Amino acid sequence: MQNPSPPAFAEVFENLMRLSIMCPLFLNLDKTASFETKLFLTFLGILLGEFSSCGFLIAAYKIRFSKNTLKINLTDLVEIPSKIYKTSIPLATIGVIGMIFQSLENMIIPKLFELIGMENSQAISVYGIINGMSFPAALLPLVIINSLSIIIIPTLSEIKGYDKTLNSRINSFIFTTLIVSLPTTCIFLLYPVEICASLYKNQLAGSYLKHIAPAIVFYYISVTLSSILNALGEVVFNFVQSTILIIIRLLLYIPSILIFKNELPYIWITNMFALISCIVMIEKISNLKLKFTLEKDTVVSLLFLACFCLFVILVIFYI
Repeated sequence: MQNPSPPAFAEVFENLMRLSIMCPLFLNLDKTASFETKLFLTFLGILLGEFSSCGFLIAAYKIRFSKNTLKINLTDLVEIPSKIYKTSIPLATIGVIGMIFQSLENMIIPKLFELIGMENSQAISVYGIINGMSFPAALLPLVIINSLSIIIIPTLSEIKGYDKTLNSRINSFIFTTLIVSLPTTCIFLLYPVEICASLYKNQLAGSYLKHIAPAIVFYYISVTLSSILNALGEVVFNFVQSTILIIIRLLLYIPSILIFKNELPYIWITNMFALISCIVMIEKISNLKLKFTLEKDTVVSLLFLACFCLFVILVIFYI
């Protein structure tokens, strides 16, 4: 219904409820409390957050659409679920496969770090710093793009038949993503150590963030492009390309880490596949019937924005 405010506020409300209930509980928890008790409280916090978010959305829906009645024909009762499952099953499968491969990665990468000479605790620590500090710091402003992606699917779905309007909308979404991601990339390139020192009091996280920073723009654009493809009905393509790239990436980690005897190839390969994913998705959008092209205004604006970011970097380095 193109009303993204309630889902956004529900997300904030969920986290507020979770923190306001769980923080006092944990602060007053006996130090001798068992691990099982702490684990139970953690999952209880997640559950309470989900309930509060769901309640918020129900209330928002009732207030906004209390007078509207939804009329559904009997024929629609077959058509609507089939359309929903056509989209939701591939998306859900992507999520499940992603979790499986993430679990495999969590087991394989620390073992590879051990094979190149790290102690077990050091290997787990390094992997934890990269994935628990450096990557989350780089992807912190991604919340803006995630909010944008909520609007993309309904906006593009309703104008599928109008090529010129559709092309213009896709351009505007890509441009908006680049407006957020390019300056963010510049900031993280310039101050990776300082950012991680202020967030985590950890300089090693900053040194890893410095290697992640050049590819931040690709991570952000890939989220937008994925939402655009979903909106255009290319959910299956998204599923196939995502699965293939995940498998190839996982296989490439092994020789690269063992050959270079360093943890940095893990970051470099992840960055490289973010770029490859963007290229594959742009190529797919370009080959669709809508005849997608980057508009002249978008290209000029991007060049201006890139030059401005470069100028700022040069000035800061000179100072």
